[in-house]
Amino acid sequence: MYDGLEDGWPISTFESKFLARQAIDTDVTISFTASQQRGPTFDVVTNVCVEQGGVGKNMRIHVVQSLDTYPASRSYNRNTVMQGLSGIDVFVAEGTCEIVNHSITFDPVSWGLFDQMQLTVWAQEPVPSDPAEVYQAKQLRWPFIGGYVFSDGFEDGTTAAWAVTSP
Repeated sequence: MYDGLEDGWPISTFESKFLARQAIDTDVTISFTASQQRGPTFDVVTNVCVEQGGVGKNMRIHVVQSLDTYPASRSYNRNTVMQGLSGIDVFVAEGTCEIVNHSITFDPVSWGLFDQMQLTVWAQEPVPSDPAEVYQAKQLRWPFIGGYVFSDGFEDGTTAAWAVTSP
């Protein structure tokens, strides 16, 4: 599943389905910060907005923390989810924003591998089961001061080198 709706199976259809879904605009924007409170505890403050001219909607704001390449003993592991926080439901009217606050404490393994840590926040349709449309997402890597910069043409639809990113 990607975007909460589309089935990427069989794998031979993944790229075409992904590109078709990528072309669909969204009226939701997300920005967030994570600031250290004490030790491995951080406050995550998410600003979720519906653009002027968009459609107001209920959304569930989720946060997950992952490690980029964990465990190190298996080189094929990427973005291992270490914990997820309960989603918080908000209604965001057209042309407005809502602030959503979460608190997260990193486990000892993650805190010991801080340079591998990343936080992902997403706004999703608040329904009890899948499928549930993902309206927007944002990811920050340690030290949580900027988002991913895709250096491989991802944003313009180029798929030749998707694996290349830089913080």
